[in-house]
Amino acid sequence: MFSVNKCDSYDSKIIKKSLNFCLAELGGLDKFIKKEDTVLIKPNLLMPAVPERAVSTHPEIIKVLINKLNKIGCKIIIADSSSGDYSFECMENVYKECGYSNFKEISNDFSSKEYQNKSGFIKKYDLISAFFKADKIINVCKVKTHMLTTMTCAVKNLFGLIAGKNKTYFHSRFSTVDDFSKMLIDLAKIAKPCLNIADGVFGMEGEGPSRGKIKKLGIIAASTDCFELDYNISKIIGIDYKKIPYLKLAKDYGLFKENNKNYSDYKTQFKIPNSELISKLFKLIPPKLRSIYIDFFVKKPFIKDTCIGCGLCAKSCPAKAISIIKGKAKINYSKCIRCYCCHEICRYNAVGLRKGKT
Repeated sequence: MFSVNKCDSYDSKIIKKSLNFCLAELGGLDKFIKKEDTVLIKPNLLMPAVPERAVSTHPEIIKVLINKLNKIGCKIIIADSSSGDYSFECMENVYKECGYSNFKEISNDFSSKEYQNKSGFIKKYDLISAFFKADKIINVCKVKTHMLTTMTCAVKNLFGLIAGKNKTYFHSRFSTVDDFSKMLIDLAKIAKPCLNIADGVFGMEGEGPSRGKIKKLGIIAASTDCFELDYNISKIIGIDYKKIPYLKLAKDYGLFKENNKNYSDYKTQFKIPNSELISKLFKLIPPKLRSIYIDFFVKKPFIKDTCIGCGLCAKSCPAKAISIIKGKAKINYSKCIRCYCCHEICRYNAVGLRKGKT
């Protein structure tokens, strides 16, 4: 089931009204959550970024959700693993910048445990401990475009269940978006959120998930299924789901059904990153010519003069293509796999993207 409602601002009263509408259409929050449950609220806390940048799930939505859960009387944990280390030092900064520091439900357990997945695409995952403590997961995502996966919403948000730099390993292991998509689907099947809520009040288009343009969408949406939520959101923001690799694959697997709903009252066209077109053209090029194509037509990350040499991009690079030399980041393009992790994670906007020989 999927529900969507107008929500024009982050005023708590407006959020509450919109969220109440969506949850009522799904049968009410108490249909999914019981008093004896331990509930993991999984927001999108990609990086230290103030809520106004539309990078993370807005804290006001989390606040309204917590108030509703408190009425049920369940135990609540808020947890996510950002794009840096899964440590107190790293996450404390993320919580502060994203506006989550005052939530008493925020997790300060930065340990992780191995999850055995013998019958899955990936045989084991290192997941944050909060996942194992929870009876139910409420997945509260942000509507954004994404340089690698074209869109990030409910399914991609679950990638944050993987602890710290283990996410870097998966970027390195699955350097093609098709294989990365298989992993995302595999992880979503493990997580099985009972409820998925999308913060679409303000989203991000273009070079998301952190350096795109803020876009007002003016909605909150909810679904019992993460694939169904993402499919319907893709219709609302005007992106054909077949252009979103993990959704195309999920449809092939029979994980959601198409519908004829128009959503004309909610539609807002989002500009997609050029990675989707590039990926499509790349597959048509003979293997021997692909390196030439990459050099001249695929956007590459580059280091701007504003780089302060903090080293976060180097630590997060799955291909180990970045070094800090004389206080500045330097990219070895012979190793770069164009995953755009450096562009995504840089909090100083010191990593840009451009085409052509670098």
